[in-house]
Amino acid sequence: MGGYNPPGSGWLTYGISPPSAALLTGMETSGNVVPGCQDRAVSAQQPVNPLDFYTDFLDRERWLDVAMCWTVIEPVGGALTVDEVARRLGGDPAQIRRRSWEESDDGAHRPMIYLLQVGRAVVMIEYNGFQGSLPEVLGRLSRGARVHSSYWNVNMNNSLSCAALGSILVSVDGQFPDDRHGIDIDAFGDDIDLVYAAAHDEAASFYPAMMAVVEMRTGVRFDPAWLEDDQPAIVLDYTAGAADPPVVGIGFDPELETAMRLASPAQAQAATDDLVEILLATGFLDGEPEVDAVRAARDAGAPPGDGRYTVIGLLAERFTGRWENADFPTGPLRADPVWRAMHAAQAVQSALVPHPIAADVAYPLQSARYALGDAWPATRSRLCARLRRPAVPGA
Repeated sequence: MGGYNPPGSGWLTYGISPPSAALLTGMETSGNVVPGCQDRAVSAQQPVNPLDFYTDFLDRERWLDVAMCWTVIEPVGGALTVDEVARRLGGDPAQIRRRSWEESDDGAHRPMIYLLQVGRAVVMIEYNGFQGSLPEVLGRLSRGARVHSSYWNVNMNNSLSCAALGSILVSVDGQFPDDRHGIDIDAFGDDIDLVYAAAHDEAASFYPAMMAVVEMRTGVRFDPAWLEDDQPAIVLDYTAGAADPPVVGIGFDPELETAMRLASPAQAQAATDDLVEILLATGFLDGEPEVDAVRAARDAGAPPGDGRYTVIGLLAERFTGRWENADFPTGPLRADPVWRAMHAAQAVQSALVPHPIAADVAYPLQSARYALGDAWPATRSRLCARLRRPAVPGA
């Protein structure tokens, strides 16, 4: 079985089940898709379903499995040119020249980025490269623009990212799509369900799904003909980032996470208590014997980490098994009760049974967000009110 790591649980893993074919219904692309430099509609000979197209494409171009980054930059105001993208990457447009794909490694292992103008958009292609996946690069590329990128390498490092107007909205791990980071982890909307479906099919690769999401959101199709000829490319120095401080936290809601960490222990505990009560009140966990034991322990004043809460691990494991063995939903994943119940159980577990090595007050939040769905904004406001700190005279 394949493995899956729920956010914040730290120690649970579960297998994956095949997606429903109904998920792909309605994925046909419209006539405004730009398949290549010709700015033409998708031909009748091409599969119109993006997932079928990229599955077939990557099956034929197996050499791309080693590592590839495909980035689409769409300007929201004036025109965007290849030369401007080269400058944002820190390069000199005068150094752009047509290069073969065999030249993608210049011998010094510096990034070589192929740059193509596709209508108003600019496309970046990197074979065995990753510049288009870096937050510092995405931030620069997305000034006055929206950027989507899909990246993977042979070591299973990967990301599906979206940035806009200079900010990283979301970056998703294609293998573990619950693992999302950014200031708007819902930025992909229901389009991300395609990646979830691929991650749930142990016979499938998630690479085609990531490329399909980029096409669905930009209208730009990766043209296989690009790989048949020399293309404009520039060689760059690696993007400097070593001086950046280490990242602390899971990064799905930076403001709320930092508020939890800056709060006093009493405030953080009050917010966590509120969150657990809200999750127990959803009804997702009703009728489970472990919930009665958890409520009894809470009524007795047992603090997080008390041994009486360990039973919640059995509940989380059982609910994970239900999701593991369920058919992939035909409707939006965010509304699926089995998926939401699993995350409710995992959030309660993370809140009451802190991870023995990597405990973090913010761990329950992401699973809670998935579980609560449309009720999350109101819950978030309630938590923020709990975490508000009184002014300190003279501070």
